[in-house]
Amino acid sequence: MLYRIAVVGDVRRKTQAYELAQALDADLVLDTQASGLTANGQRAWAAASMTNSDWTVVLEDDAIPCTDFHTRLAEALTSTPTDVVSLYCGTSYPLQAQDVYRLAITEADNAGANYFTLPNLWHTVGVAIRTPLVKQMLEHIDGLTLPLDEAITTWMLAEGRRAAYTHPSLVDHRDDHTVIQHPDGIERTMPEKHGGMPGNAEGTQEVRSNRLHHPHSRPHLLPKTPNHLAPIQGAQRPPQAPNSLLPP
Repeated sequence: MLYRIAVVGDVRRKTQAYELAQALDADLVLDTQASGLTANGQRAWAAASMTNSDWTVVLEDDAIPCTDFHTRLAEALTSTPTDVVSLYCGTSYPLQAQDVYRLAITEADNAGANYFTLPNLWHTVGVAIRTPLVKQMLEHIDGLTLPLDEAITTWMLAEGRRAAYTHPSLVDHRDDHTVIQHPDGIERTMPEKHGGMPGNAEGTQEVRSNRLHHPHSRPHLLPKTPNHLAPIQGAQRPPQAPNSLLPP
């Protein structure tokens, strides 16, 4: 199973973005002309998906990966029941998602589940999509004037897809001052932590990593969930990478 990571960087946080990309051996797509998170995010998805990977992963530059991020990410992507995986669940924002989050987290805790599924993507702090579907997603959202998470959600709803939220989150979100205007008009002043975390288009500067990530050890499979947290119908695990893609 192969995955490729890209970091969406704002020029005002250039150093932070470079450091995150370097730490994860990821591509960096840096917005140098203030085109905005949605447009730059689309470029990042397009750039990172131009490989033979099974999964494409895009992180915002203010994401904080958990300890052993690559190992835990490989476990999650191997075991997920869905084609879209959210690596983050913010328990302060957006406000309209909090009741849904609380119920889902409580059910996952009670079930001992390592994920819960929702029909909406409520952020783009850290998201993974199966690579063969990225082109379709980008074509669907092209021309939409929605924030990126809402745009991707329109594609999910149109295709009948759900997002599996890793539980606990695999990335956290820095509580620094935001560089974007949120559509709800609410300034993000409360911590957005999810407790229990374990760690070249026009106007874009792109730094490419040559690495396709391939876990060497057999991933630990996540436990099965009860019916109310069950995988969506027809979901499949990603195929195992052929030996020719593994390092010598």
